[in-house]
Amino acid sequence: MDPKASPERAGGGTLGVARVDGASAVVSSRADAPLKLLVPRPRGPAAWIYAATLGGGLLPGDSIDLDLDLAPAAAALVATQSSTKIYPSDGRPSVQTLRARLADGAFLAWLPDPLCPFAGAIYRQHQRIDLSPGASLALVDAIVSGRAARAERWQFTSLHCTTEIFVDGRLTIRDALHLEDDADLSVADRMGRFDALATVLLLGPALAEAAAGLVERFAATPLRAEPRQLASLHTAVNPVAGGALLRIAGERIEEVTAAVRSALQVLTPLLGEDPWARRW
Repeated sequence: MDPKASPERAGGGTLGVARVDGASAVVSSRADAPLKLLVPRPRGPAAWIYAATLGGGLLPGDSIDLDLDLAPAAAALVATQSSTKIYPSDGRPSVQTLRARLADGAFLAWLPDPLCPFAGAIYRQHQRIDLSPGASLALVDAIVSGRAARAERWQFTSLHCTTEIFVDGRLTIRDALHLEDDADLSVADRMGRFDALATVLLLGPALAEAAAGLVERFAATPLRAEPRQLASLHTAVNPVAGGALLRIAGERIEEVTAAVRSALQVLTPLLGEDPWARRW
């Protein structure tokens, strides 16, 4: 299918997870094409849900809108089956929007695979997550340079991603990534040798110890492996109110993936299993 000839496709979805008889369970799920919600584990220590799109990516004009509710003490993993491809634009953006509400004691692991924007892609993403004071969140936001094997690196037209985290109704974190060429410097020039970026956020009482450990561990990581040799992987960590924010930039996608997995091994007890055990 030629992306330039594609009609607009609005993929709305709703998902509800609640605590039922001592376990977390999916109690409502609806998705309109091109969005699909796959539920391999509808009940357990955490419900597991995978979001997918027809064709494995977003065409120009596609708009994915997911509304997520976690009831008190419910836990859920929401991930993807593979990277989300953003196809070349015909002037229209590809859009993804998330609105999530986490009640007291709820836990959400939002762990999508990286975005992969193709040359000429236009992408917009907005995520708003509202947490009750006792809720907890683990979030990953990652992007790769494109089809690097085809020498296509950072050649998309523009990419705007914004994440807003509210705790008890107050804006606690606003993280934005806006990338596009300007008159002085291209995105590829800015990114230099790096082919992947990732942000990892741990927030809330269930992850307080893990967040403190993340700060202690990565704050001690040197930026350079040797004085005259630039490290292939850079990390920077900052404590935030009730948690920690880790940023990763790497020359190789595999390195960044490994760093994200390592940082999130602490989630296994909360989810009932390593979320990457059957995927990598």
